[in-house]
Amino acid sequence: MFSKVIKMKKSISILGIIIVLLTGVPALSEENDATATTMATKNYIATDKKWAVVNANVSAIRMEMERLRNLRWDLKIILNVIENGVDFIQEKTSLSSAQRMALNARIPLNRGRIYKNDMIITDILGAVPLNFVDAKMMITKLLNRIEDTIQKNEKELKIKEKESYQLSRELSNLERSVESEFKESGTATPWEKGLPRITDKELYDRYAQKERLRQEEVDSRRQYDLERLWYKNSYPTGVYSQFGDGTGFFPNNSDYRPNALLVELRGLDKRATCRQCYPFSSSMERQWILNQLNQAARDKEKMPCVGDIDSFRVLNNFTSMNLCFQQLY
Repeated sequence: MFSKVIKMKKSISILGIIIVLLTGVPALSEENDATATTMATKNYIATDKKWAVVNANVSAIRMEMERLRNLRWDLKIILNVIENGVDFIQEKTSLSSAQRMALNARIPLNRGRIYKNDMIITDILGAVPLNFVDAKMMITKLLNRIEDTIQKNEKELKIKEKESYQLSRELSNLERSVESEFKESGTATPWEKGLPRITDKELYDRYAQKERLRQEEVDSRRQYDLERLWYKNSYPTGVYSQFGDGTGFFPNNSDYRPNALLVELRGLDKRATCRQCYPFSSSMERQWILNQLNQAARDKEKMPCVGDIDSFRVLNNFTSMNLCFQQLY
């Protein structure tokens, strides 16, 4: 009797263990599913954020390179203008009104002016009046720095673009992995539930912060390089008439858009021709431009593009410099 009781207890214990094991399997399976889906989701989100950061850096580098290339182009134009000015001054003691007018016409709009004392002011160099020698030295130095920066950015951009591509491929694989894990667990995927992605605003804010810090560094270096900054308080901050000798004064307003004359200059050998846009703000200033060109033609002055000028002709009048520039290129 006693042995039967023992056997019965053993049977009950074994049955209990089997029941526990059978009921524990679904719980364990659900726990494993939850762990797998959680890990897959975490990996996906982490990679997605990393990819967004890399793309923000790529966008910042591209925008910076575009800005630097535009600045490089403007600087090269101004440098060429300065070199022409130096050549003209070597023949005479100073620039004539027609020469100064022709040189100013080639400086990008609102980027700078050459004044009657043969000093040039450019916003790129901090609006500090400089003679041609000093301006050439500083612009050459700045151009070298820009070239170095562009080359470094190009290398960095290639690395970041490669990293972005690799992360994009990794994201695709992780997305498939997440879908597989959630499908096996029988639940909706994170994006089906509305998983938030990094927004364009977040990317923009990240870039804007980086751009602000970069601009502060650029401004700091520029101020360090301005060896003649003490001139700053001795000259007005406005912009004089583009071609006058300081008699007319216009506020330094980027919204100001003058009219423009498209003029063709001809050299003494008759084969050398050059087209230029001459902006003007009034009929008086337009006539002043024509008078100076007539005087230069009579005196056979040396002018940009054509050398010694023989004659000129007005090709057209425009209501803005942009329209005139479109005819040049």
